[in-house]
Amino acid sequence: MADKLTDELDDDEVLAFTQRTRRNLVDRLTDEGRSIPTDKDGAGVLLAALGDMDKVAMGKKRLRVDQNIGDATKQAAAVFAAVFEQTAGKANPFKGAQTPDEVRVPKHPDVLTDIELVPGELDQGNHDLNYNDFMTGKPEEKK
Repeated sequence: MADKLTDELDDDEVLAFTQRTRRNLVDRLTDEGRSIPTDKDGAGVLLAALGDMDKVAMGKKRLRVDQNIGDATKQAAAVFAAVFEQTAGKANPFKGAQTPDEVRVPKHPDVLTDIELVPGELDQGNHDLNYNDFMTGKPEEKK
């Protein structure tokens, strides 16, 4: 291992080495798990080593979860790609029928009574309406 320390280590080897070293330290401090140090310094070193071991373990779990999320994202992207590939060059399957430019008023003489439409009631598009026009009910003529 002495030669290995002088060589360049990759990330996994560094993690394995530090975890092994912490485990050896914990084993020595606790006499192979038979006792726990009662002095303040020994207890502090033990807690720090155990805390670092916990952090590494939690980090590895996070990496596994992130990998699973990445896999799920990859699967979702594949589903979207398959849908778009099937509809390439065709009409959009998620878009409904086009609405007509003009609205037809249905006639139901047997069911509905005749109504009188106010001029502009069925007009489409934007129009200006100010307070005076609203109050009088008569839009002013544009000059």
